[in-house]
Amino acid sequence: MNTRNGFPLALEAATRLGRTLCESAFWEAERQRCNWMGRNEEVYLPGAQVPPTSAALGPLVYSGSAGVALFLSELSEVTGEPAFREAALGGIRRSTWHYLHRPAGTAPVSALSFFSGALGAAYVAWRIAGRDPGAGLDGELDALLGRVSRALSEPHPLDLIGGNAGAIPALLAMAKTPAWRLCRDVALRCGEELCAAAEWQGGVAVWPHEKTARGPLTSPPLTGLAHGASGIALALLELYAATGEGRFRNTARGAFAYEDSLFSPAHGNWPDLRVFPGVAPSPTPAYSSAWCHGAPGIALARLRAMTLDPEQREVHAAVARTALSTTAAALERTLAQPRADATLCHGGTGLSEVMLSGAEQLGDGTYRSLAEKAVTTLVERYATSGDWPSGVLSNGPNPSLMLGTAGIGHHLLRLHAPERVAPVLVLTP
Repeated sequence: MNTRNGFPLALEAATRLGRTLCESAFWEAERQRCNWMGRNEEVYLPGAQVPPTSAALGPLVYSGSAGVALFLSELSEVTGEPAFREAALGGIRRSTWHYLHRPAGTAPVSALSFFSGALGAAYVAWRIAGRDPGAGLDGELDALLGRVSRALSEPHPLDLIGGNAGAIPALLAMAKTPAWRLCRDVALRCGEELCAAAEWQGGVAVWPHEKTARGPLTSPPLTGLAHGASGIALALLELYAATGEGRFRNTARGAFAYEDSLFSPAHGNWPDLRVFPGVAPSPTPAYSSAWCHGAPGIALARLRAMTLDPEQREVHAAVARTALSTTAAALERTLAQPRADATLCHGGTGLSEVMLSGAEQLGDGTYRSLAEKAVTTLVERYATSGDWPSGVLSNGPNPSLMLGTAGIGHHLLRLHAPERVAPVLVLTP
């Protein structure tokens, strides 16, 4: 195993997680496709009582077999261990098979979704095929991308988790491969729809919540990365960088202006404006500190925006540093808890990943030191037992990317070899 000059402690822990995933995979008789079991009570309303349950993972990137396959593929690339490649192929074949054999129009989410739809599986298949041309995934890619393109003509959300904003960077990345250049056209259509749906109030652009998330929430336009302004702004800046079209940059700036208008200096954060059905709105705003909602995700968006909108580089850098300070405090609070969520979406490795991104984009080693300290603490607590606290309600065992051990392992691997392992919390075409 080649540890290079990275962070061997993190690599060793990531490798151990990968081996556990390989050992716990359930294979079909022909040993072509595999899947995993895990706690799955991740969808809940605040205060709800949800009994711990376990089930087979779905096919998606966020909490399914495609996300596990992505981590195992990255781990195979860094370590060269054949078992990781085999399980990565088994996981992505299972995901693509699932999406292609489910009748069109029956999926609970849009095929356009990177985290929850067919596009995510296509992206992982594309990454694996790029490293392993003999994997035989090109046919599945063609079929999946056809579904993604058609999804633009069906009802779909606009946010990063479920729709256009999450689709754009994945499509732009895939378009760099000559065989998949049509992905650029789909990305442009996604961006045009975002611009057309924006509602302008002076220099501020907003998207009504019923257009962004299309879920059960009755909320004002949201801040943050997963469902709010930062996710949309970031996607539009990716298109601006790819095309030079000023309308994408200007609409992105309008989205950031909306978010900035709600910043609270007292909290060093942006309000979480979600209103849940059956829950009375609070008279005072809540403030979250996770990748999905609050300062950590906003930090990631602004760090990337420094590169994509160089005229505003210093403005974005200043906002990013503020958000990173709030994220560092949240990371410290998380590590002080005896058994806090350790995962990417709203746990310790997600906050640590933000620190790593801060170090990469700002050239400030202080942030990397915070990430290394956090990971050292987590590894010392959980690596030997393998009992990593997950992001589902019970903290019970879950192997997935955003809510479980695959995502924990992905961050550990990134910390060891950031130049070889692409980030997943913010895709960079």
